[in-house]
Amino acid sequence: MEKDFDKKRIAGSLKHGLVGSSVRSLLIMTVIFVALGSLSAIVGVTLLAVYTALGSVNWGISAICIFVICVVLFTALFFGLRCVRKKINGRKEIELWLEDAVMLKAYSQYKRPHDDGPVVNFLNYLGNNNNDGYTIRISFKYDGSHLKFTSSHDYCWHKYLDKEIDVLYSPKYREVILLKPE
Repeated sequence: MEKDFDKKRIAGSLKHGLVGSSVRSLLIMTVIFVALGSLSAIVGVTLLAVYTALGSVNWGISAICIFVICVVLFTALFFGLRCVRKKINGRKEIELWLEDAVMLKAYSQYKRPHDDGPVVNFLNYLGNNNNDGYTIRISFKYDGSHLKFTSSHDYCWHKYLDKEIDVLYSPKYREVILLKPE
């Protein structure tokens, strides 16, 4: 890839979805959720201490409440950090694809997925057709051949439907990186 390419133009990839500033927002969301969980744990422990001092504490219910608060806190931390790690690994993979990437003009089009999954299919059967997810197909010519790539079903592709867009194509890894318009 050219040395003067602005990496801020990278919107995402068909494999990982849009990257944007999502790592930062996921990290902030995780910190806020952990802070709220810690606050509730502190309030719970304080109330337990007050009721113990008054002599009217129910140790069984108190132990269950503290256990539930700890489980919720650690589960939120685990899944929040897992999402952040997944986004960071996705960005590292995109950096790897940039080594041999070629900038091309491509055309994107909406592709209706064959199977949305059992829950969405059941909701559509009940009459709730409010399925905002999209699958796009990117097609372009590279090295004399016409290539087509399909994204995963996601809610982030609505800006890129049925347009001519700039993409980076990595022939070595056969991956497509979408770029923001200039």
